[in-house]
Amino acid sequence: MMKYTETELKKKKGIVEHEEQKIKPRNAEDCLYELPENLHISSAKKTKKIFSNQMLNGIPELDVGINARIKTVISAEDAKVHLLAE
Repeated sequence: MMKYTETELKKKKGIVEHEEQKIKPRNAEDCLYELPENLHISSAKKTKKIFSNQMLNGIPELDVGINARIKTVISAEDAKVHLLAE
């Protein structure tokens, strides 16, 4: 299992071992199915974005009640008045 994870990490980082450097003979049709380098999507950016969305969606909203909301609004208004007075 450790060997598999190490090889997968090396693949993601772009490190290729000597055994995996064997070049397969390609025909002209194989070139049609390859993507240009500018169209490749980085998986690291994609996973960070997905992870961020999952974290935000996983946070449950807690109903604190109307009294707590009113106290928060009043304290925010008091802080605003205090800040403008300075």
